[in-house]
Amino acid sequence: MRLRPIVTGLLSYVPGAYQVFNKGPNLSTPAGCYGILFKHLCLMHEAGAPFAPRQLAEVGPGRSLGTGVLALLLGTERYVALDVVPFAQTGDEAQRWVDALVALLQRRAALPNADGFPSLRAFLDDTGAPRLLDDKTLTRALDPARIAAVRACLRAVKTNSPGRADGLSLEYRVPWEQIPAGDEGRIDALFSHSVMELVPDPLAAYGAMFDLLRPGGVTSHQINYDSHGMSGDWNGHWAYPDWLWRLALGRKPFLMNRLGHGSQLESMRSAGLEVVNVLTSRRSDGLPAHRLAQRYRGLGQDLTVVGAVVVARRPGN
Repeated sequence: MRLRPIVTGLLSYVPGAYQVFNKGPNLSTPAGCYGILFKHLCLMHEAGAPFAPRQLAEVGPGRSLGTGVLALLLGTERYVALDVVPFAQTGDEAQRWVDALVALLQRRAALPNADGFPSLRAFLDDTGAPRLLDDKTLTRALDPARIAAVRACLRAVKTNSPGRADGLSLEYRVPWEQIPAGDEGRIDALFSHSVMELVPDPLAAYGAMFDLLRPGGVTSHQINYDSHGMSGDWNGHWAYPDWLWRLALGRKPFLMNRLGHGSQLESMRSAGLEVVNVLTSRRSDGLPAHRLAQRYRGLGQDLTVVGAVVVARRPGN
């Protein structure tokens, strides 16, 4: 256990203090967004999603809308970013993302961490670039008119006010749990990356995703079950007693929900989603079960699952 999570939890009760110490998740670089989006597009395409999906949603985009910018360049017509608090940059300050992502596309950049988890080699050509990035897709992505339209969308988008130009739409919804009337069953594909371990009520979240997806729509989630720096042991977050975890949470908008892998899968299925592919990464060097808080000692095989990618779909056509 570490002191900093407890301190930031206590600071969350002081108006304005928590924001000084936390600016939101910062997993985003242009290359990172390039790798994340292509990872999920490849996995969802394998499960039957079109490339690129006409309507694509992302849960928890973090500090940038880079994956959305890239999706619109590749052929998506509508990208919807869904979050619980407004972290992402929008407007003119985000225009540099367009330049950086166009540069990656121009050279058909190899996917970063292609041999990481999960290995994406099966989806890549000999240069390490995604096979889905064919000449037709690349020509569309680099069309000056399309790039200008994406820039206009990014310049115009504000929280809960979409940016639209030339048939493209970039949306940033905060908070997102309530599905607007008329949006049910419209999204072709939806993904999240290192997010679902932070959602307080995954069952409700997966239920909202089910409602958003069209019948046959596909969803992909990379879920990290490690301690996120809350402990020196990768699974040390399961050692916190509930009262101490409540101190670490304080009034923060989110903290790890501490669900094991099996509980995440159960939440997906209970929400009506059909799980079609599960990939797991395991570690055996964490704390043993007897050193965990009582409620987590029965995790069994989930005690060794440090990460997972789960692809699911809404049943129907």
